[in-house]
Amino acid sequence: QRQMCIRDSDWIQVIYDITEQKNREKELNRLFDAVNAIKNGVLLWDENHVCAFANDAVRETQKELGFDVYPGVARRAMVQNLIDKGVFELPNGLSIDEWLNQTSELTKNKGDGYEREVKIGETTYLSNSVGLGNGAFIQNFTDVSEIKKLTDSPGYDAEATVSPKGDKIVFTSDRSGDLELYTM
Repeated sequence: QRQMCIRDSDWIQVIYDITEQKNREKELNRLFDAVNAIKNGVLLWDENHVCAFANDAVRETQKELGFDVYPGVARRAMVQNLIDKGVFELPNGLSIDEWLNQTSELTKNKGDGYEREVKIGETTYLSNSVGLGNGAFIQNFTDVSEIKKLTDSPGYDAEATVSPKGDKIVFTSDRSGDLELYTM
């Protein structure tokens, strides 16, 4: 609503209908709350590797490592903290900036992004990074620790089938030296 005096006692009043904007705002708040509440870590980085969003799961994990993630923090600073804590090692002797540029290119050039495994303490995450078309990208971190424990035995494990009740898994493995069936 806006009012404007045009002469001594004359007024013009304009009333705007912002119902549609308020409905969009409500839906965006619902989406924000949902992404913030999920157990998987979600980070949104802009084209300059600056954090635009980090959900609670990411903030809690990084806080345990002595790093505060918030909108506006540089990805470079987070990576440096991970290196300092011994959680992350740069591949092939790359500098942080070279690695950031390399991962940026991967998110741009591969339509489905790229995945890598990340181990923080006893937790193993599958990190998936997908480009958003404008240089920004989203990262998702899924805890795969329990899955990794299932396949931590030496040998080849494959051809798994879940029982009809969903309470057992049958799979083949050559961990004993011969190809055999196993259940868990």
